[in-house]
Amino acid sequence: YWAKIPTWVPKAKKINMVWLPFLLPHEWLSNYLWQPDAQNDAMPEAGTFKSQKLAEMCEAWGNPAGSMVPLGIHGDGVPIQGRMNQSTLDFFTLNLPCSETFQSQRMPICCLETKYNAGEQTCQAICEVIAWSLKKLGEGKYPTERHDGQPFSSNTDKERQQMSGKEMPAKAALIEMRSDWDWN
Repeated sequence: YWAKIPTWVPKAKKINMVWLPFLLPHEWLSNYLWQPDAQNDAMPEAGTFKSQKLAEMCEAWGNPAGSMVPLGIHGDGVPIQGRMNQSTLDFFTLNLPCSETFQSQRMPICCLETKYNAGEQTCQAICEVIAWSLKKLGEGKYPTERHDGQPFSSNTDKERQQMSGKEMPAKAALIEMRSDWDWN
């Protein structure tokens, strides 16, 4: 998924809108949950802190307890080497915090080299795309339009048009948010 995001252009010393790629949480998770027993593997053990948090989120969404898959989102800063100095690559990632199989694995949602981050404008635009995708997971239905309210493109979004409004294999809720110092 590509979305126009305001980013900093160091040479021009101005903000410019650029197309940034995303692996949307609702698309990745829906694809994963079509696999046999994937939903059961992603669920927390009964009576744990995470099962309590999931129950709270299910209630907040108006769903029965245990009817949503728990998700975690992470902000990660990864140092990279430039020509003469060090820079950071900032990631938003998603994981299944209760999965025995995939608890420690993180799926990248998007990344951006820090020098192109225009601050609040960049973060806000990225978070709007992620929040839209997470909302669709909470509703359990594929979106009928892009994150900005525009229709899906017949050139680049054919599969999204085909899935528009259909039920996802499961609903999901965010129960965990983390970040590391580099990312903060």
